[in-house]
Amino acid sequence: MAKPYQHLTEGNRIIIEHERGKGTSCKQIAHLLGKHPTTVSREVRRNSLQNGHYDAQVAQGYARECVLNSVYGLDNLIVSTW
Repeated sequence: MAKPYQHLTEGNRIIIEHERGKGTSCKQIAHLLGKHPTTVSREVRRNSLQNGHYDAQVAQGYARECVLNSVYGLDNLIVSTW
């Protein structure tokens, strides 16, 4: 049975940044985190800066922004008034 999908945490992103800085491959990082290699490679591809550097804080900000703009984010919460 497949593992349930879990988003990358801020801690995961910090590990990715640290390991990428050491030259560790996405496949090795994925094994270290217990994630699929595609998850890590997509994260690095989507959230790397123009100079190719992966920054965990920037990536976490992008992830937070995506959640806030999604159908499940804060923009669509219904606040009841009493």
